[in-house]
Amino acid sequence: MRLIRACVVAGAASLLIGVPAASAAPKLTIKPKNRVILYGGKSTKITGRLTGTSLSGARIELQSNPYPYPGFQREARESPDSNGNYSFTVKPDRNTRYRVLLVGTTSKSGQRAIYVNGVTKWKLKFKKGSRTIRVSFNFTFSPQLDTSIFVGVPLRWYFKTSSDKRFHRVRTNRTKRLAEGVIGGNLKYTYPKSVGKKKFTVSWCFRPKQSGDVGVGVPGKAFTKCA
Repeated sequence: MRLIRACVVAGAASLLIGVPAASAAPKLTIKPKNRVILYGGKSTKITGRLTGTSLSGARIELQSNPYPYPGFQREARESPDSNGNYSFTVKPDRNTRYRVLLVGTTSKSGQRAIYVNGVTKWKLKFKKGSRTIRVSFNFTFSPQLDTSIFVGVPLRWYFKTSSDKRFHRVRTNRTKRLAEGVIGGNLKYTYPKSVGKKKFTVSWCFRPKQSGDVGVGVPGKAFTKCA
Protein backbone atom coordinates (compact mmCIF):
# COMPACT_ATOMS: atom_id res chain seq x y z
CA MET A 1 0.00 0.00 0.00
CA ARG A 2 2.81 2.35 0.78
CA LEU A 3 4.40 1.71 -2.65
CA ILE A 4 1.17 2.43 -4.50
CA ARG A 5 0.66 5.66 -2.56
CA ALA A 6 4.18 6.80 -3.36
CA CYS A 7 3.69 6.14 -7.09
CA VAL A 8 0.53 8.27 -7.19
CA VAL A 9 2.30 11.24 -5.59
CA ALA A 10 5.28 10.95 -7.91
CA GLY A 11 3.00 10.84 -10.96
CA ALA A 12 1.13 13.93 -9.89
CA ALA A 13 4.40 15.77 -9.36
CA SER A 14 5.64 14.93 -12.84
CA LEU A 15 2.39 16.22 -14.40
CA LEU A 16 2.71 19.58 -12.60
CA ILE A 17 6.29 19.99 -13.72
CA GLY A 18 5.21 19.48 -17.32
CA VAL A 19 2.76 22.48 -17.35
CA PRO A 20 4.41 25.50 -19.10
CA ALA A 21 4.31 28.91 -17.37
CA ALA A 22 1.81 31.37 -18.85
CA SER A 23 3.45 34.18 -20.84
CA ALA A 24 2.62 37.81 -20.05
CA ALA A 25 0.31 39.50 -22.58
CA PRO A 26 1.18 42.89 -24.09
CA LYS A 27 -0.37 45.80 -22.18
CA LEU A 28 -1.33 49.19 -23.61
CA THR A 29 -2.27 52.26 -21.60
CA ILE A 30 -3.92 55.40 -22.98
CA LYS A 31 -4.31 58.89 -21.52
CA PRO A 32 -5.56 62.13 -23.16
CA LYS A 33 -3.60 65.19 -22.05
CA ASN A 34 -6.84 67.21 -22.01
CA ARG A 35 -10.19 65.62 -21.26
CA VAL A 36 -12.08 68.70 -22.49
CA ILE A 37 -11.09 71.01 -25.36
CA LEU A 38 -12.72 73.91 -27.21
CA TYR A 39 -14.20 73.53 -30.69
CA GLY A 40 -11.82 75.00 -33.27
CA GLY A 41 -9.16 75.51 -30.62
CA LYS A 42 -5.74 73.98 -30.15
CA SER A 43 -4.95 70.31 -30.72
CA THR A 44 -4.14 68.01 -27.81
CA LYS A 45 -2.14 64.83 -27.26
CA ILE A 46 -2.96 61.24 -26.45
CA THR A 47 -0.12 59.39 -24.74
CA GLY A 48 0.48 55.97 -23.27
CA ARG A 49 2.87 53.06 -23.00
CA LEU A 50 3.33 49.56 -24.39
CA THR A 51 4.71 46.91 -22.01
CA GLY A 52 4.89 43.13 -21.78
CA THR A 53 6.31 42.49 -25.26
CA SER A 54 9.29 43.17 -27.47
CA LEU A 55 9.41 46.74 -28.76
CA SER A 56 11.39 45.78 -31.87
CA GLY A 57 9.18 46.40 -34.90
CA ALA A 58 6.15 47.18 -32.75
CA ARG A 59 3.53 49.49 -34.24
CA ILE A 60 0.73 51.18 -32.33
CA GLU A 61 -2.50 52.19 -34.03
CA LEU A 62 -4.73 54.99 -32.76
CA GLN A 63 -8.43 54.50 -33.46
CA SER A 64 -11.21 57.06 -33.05
CA ASN A 65 -14.97 56.82 -32.72
CA PRO A 66 -16.64 60.26 -32.98
CA TYR A 67 -20.19 60.99 -31.84
CA PRO A 68 -22.70 59.38 -32.49
CA TYR A 69 -20.18 56.54 -32.08
CA PRO A 70 -20.79 54.33 -35.13
CA GLY A 71 -17.58 52.36 -34.53
CA PHE A 72 -13.80 52.70 -34.28
CA GLN A 73 -11.75 53.59 -37.34
CA ARG A 74 -8.00 53.80 -37.88
CA GLU A 75 -6.64 57.33 -37.43
CA ALA A 76 -2.85 57.01 -37.25
CA ARG A 77 0.05 54.62 -36.59
CA GLU A 78 3.47 55.07 -35.04
CA SER A 79 6.28 53.14 -33.34
CA PRO A 80 6.85 53.43 -29.58
CA ASP A 81 10.17 54.76 -28.29
CA SER A 82 12.80 52.63 -26.55
CA ASN A 83 10.78 52.74 -23.32
CA GLY A 84 7.51 51.79 -24.98
CA ASN A 85 6.06 55.29 -24.81
CA TYR A 86 3.95 56.69 -27.64
CA SER A 87 2.19 59.98 -28.44
CA PHE A 88 -0.45 61.07 -30.96
CA THR A 89 -1.68 64.59 -31.70
CA VAL A 90 -5.45 64.91 -32.20
CA LYS A 91 -7.99 67.67 -32.76
CA PRO A 92 -11.52 66.24 -32.61
CA ASP A 93 -14.37 68.50 -33.71
CA ARG A 94 -16.94 66.77 -31.47
CA ASN A 95 -17.04 64.33 -28.57
CA THR A 96 -14.81 61.43 -29.57
CA ARG A 97 -13.74 58.13 -28.01
CA TYR A 98 -10.20 56.85 -28.56
CA ARG A 99 -8.31 53.60 -28.09
CA VAL A 100 -5.00 52.13 -29.25
CA LEU A 101 -4.05 48.63 -30.34
CA LEU A 102 -0.86 46.73 -31.04
CA VAL A 103 -0.81 46.12 -34.78
CA GLY A 104 -0.93 42.45 -35.74
CA THR A 105 -2.36 41.37 -32.38
CA THR A 106 -5.64 41.50 -30.49
CA SER A 107 -4.10 43.56 -27.67
CA LYS A 108 -5.75 46.94 -27.20
CA SER A 109 -6.24 49.59 -24.55
CA GLY A 110 -9.42 50.70 -22.88
CA GLN A 111 -11.45 53.59 -24.29
CA ARG A 112 -10.91 57.23 -23.34
CA ALA A 113 -13.11 60.17 -24.40
CA ILE A 114 -12.23 63.73 -25.30
CA TYR A 115 -15.15 66.14 -24.99
CA VAL A 116 -15.43 69.21 -27.23
CA ASN A 117 -17.16 72.32 -25.86
CA GLY A 118 -18.99 74.71 -28.16
CA VAL A 119 -17.79 78.30 -28.56
CA THR A 120 -19.93 81.21 -27.35
CA LYS A 121 -19.58 84.78 -28.64
CA TRP A 122 -21.83 87.64 -27.53
CA LYS A 123 -22.43 91.38 -27.86
CA LEU A 124 -24.08 93.93 -25.58
CA LYS A 125 -25.36 97.21 -27.01
CA PHE A 126 -26.91 100.21 -25.28
CA LYS A 127 -27.04 103.99 -25.69
CA LYS A 128 -25.83 106.41 -23.05
CA GLY A 129 -28.77 107.64 -21.01
CA SER A 130 -31.01 104.78 -22.13
CA ARG A 131 -32.10 101.89 -19.96
CA THR A 132 -32.75 99.63 -22.94
CA ILE A 133 -30.08 97.03 -23.69
CA ARG A 134 -29.71 94.63 -26.62
CA VAL A 135 -27.81 91.39 -26.23
CA SER A 136 -27.04 88.87 -28.95
CA PHE A 137 -25.01 85.68 -28.87
CA ASN A 138 -24.09 82.73 -31.04
CA PHE A 139 -23.04 79.23 -30.08
CA THR A 140 -20.79 77.37 -32.52
CA PHE A 141 -20.05 73.63 -32.65
CA SER A 142 -19.22 70.96 -35.23
CA PRO A 143 -21.27 71.27 -38.45
CA GLN A 144 -21.20 67.47 -38.53
CA LEU A 145 -23.66 67.41 -35.65
CA ASP A 146 -27.43 67.72 -35.80
CA THR A 147 -28.17 71.43 -35.40
CA SER A 148 -31.92 70.85 -35.12
CA ILE A 149 -31.75 69.62 -31.52
CA PHE A 150 -30.48 73.09 -30.50
CA VAL A 151 -32.97 75.13 -32.54
CA GLY A 152 -36.31 76.40 -31.24
CA VAL A 153 -35.62 75.47 -27.62
CA PRO A 154 -36.52 77.83 -24.75
CA LEU A 155 -33.88 80.51 -24.27
CA ARG A 156 -34.06 82.01 -20.80
CA TRP A 157 -32.50 85.40 -20.07
CA TYR A 158 -31.38 86.60 -16.66
CA PHE A 159 -30.42 90.01 -15.20
CA LYS A 160 -28.45 90.79 -12.04
CA THR A 161 -27.10 94.01 -10.55
CA SER A 162 -24.01 94.25 -8.37
CA SER A 163 -26.24 94.48 -5.28
CA ASP A 164 -28.40 91.46 -6.15
CA LYS A 165 -27.67 88.10 -4.55
CA ARG A 166 -28.98 86.11 -7.49
CA PHE A 167 -30.04 86.40 -11.12
CA HIS A 168 -33.65 87.20 -12.00
CA ARG A 169 -35.26 85.83 -15.13
CA VAL A 170 -36.45 88.71 -17.30
CA ARG A 171 -37.38 87.11 -20.61
CA THR A 172 -37.88 83.78 -22.37
CA ASN A 173 -37.74 83.36 -26.14
CA ARG A 174 -36.28 80.68 -28.41
CA THR A 175 -32.99 79.86 -30.07
CA LYS A 176 -32.55 80.30 -33.82
CA ARG A 177 -30.44 78.58 -36.45
CA LEU A 178 -27.81 80.94 -37.89
CA ALA A 179 -25.86 78.37 -39.93
CA GLU A 180 -25.03 74.67 -39.86
CA GLY A 181 -23.45 74.17 -36.45
CA VAL A 182 -24.35 77.68 -35.28
CA ILE A 183 -27.33 78.80 -33.21
CA GLY A 184 -28.07 82.13 -31.57
CA GLY A 185 -30.49 84.32 -29.73
CA ASN A 186 -31.35 87.94 -28.91
CA LEU A 187 -32.65 89.96 -25.99
CA LYS A 188 -34.12 93.46 -25.86
CA TYR A 189 -34.69 94.52 -22.28
CA THR A 190 -35.43 97.80 -20.50
CA TYR A 191 -34.18 97.50 -16.96
CA PRO A 192 -35.87 99.28 -13.99
CA LYS A 193 -34.94 102.82 -12.98
CA SER A 194 -33.92 101.45 -9.60
CA VAL A 195 -30.81 99.96 -11.22
CA GLY A 196 -29.46 103.48 -11.62
CA LYS A 197 -25.70 103.44 -12.15
CA LYS A 198 -25.14 100.01 -10.67
CA LYS A 199 -23.10 97.53 -12.63
CA PHE A 200 -25.14 94.69 -14.06
CA THR A 201 -24.68 91.28 -15.65
CA VAL A 202 -26.80 89.56 -18.30
CA SER A 203 -26.84 85.78 -18.61
CA TRP A 204 -28.78 83.18 -20.56
CA CYS A 205 -29.51 79.46 -20.52
CA PHE A 206 -30.75 76.87 -23.02
CA ARG A 207 -30.79 73.10 -23.24
CA PRO A 208 -30.92 70.87 -26.34
CA LYS A 209 -34.01 68.81 -27.07
CA GLN A 210 -32.03 65.62 -26.46
CA SER A 211 -30.63 64.70 -23.04
CA GLY A 212 -27.37 62.92 -22.30
CA ASP A 213 -24.46 62.97 -24.73
CA VAL A 214 -25.28 65.21 -27.71
CA GLY A 215 -21.74 65.36 -29.11
CA VAL A 216 -20.97 68.71 -27.49
CA GLY A 217 -19.34 69.04 -24.07
CA VAL A 218 -19.25 66.77 -21.04
CA PRO A 219 -22.60 64.93 -20.71
CA GLY A 220 -24.55 66.17 -17.71
CA LYS A 221 -22.32 69.25 -17.26
CA ALA A 222 -22.28 71.14 -20.58
CA PHE A 223 -25.99 72.01 -20.46
CA THR A 224 -27.19 72.42 -16.91
CA LYS A 225 -30.83 72.77 -15.90
CA CYS A 226 -32.13 76.32 -16.34
CA ALA A 227 -33.64 78.04 -13.32
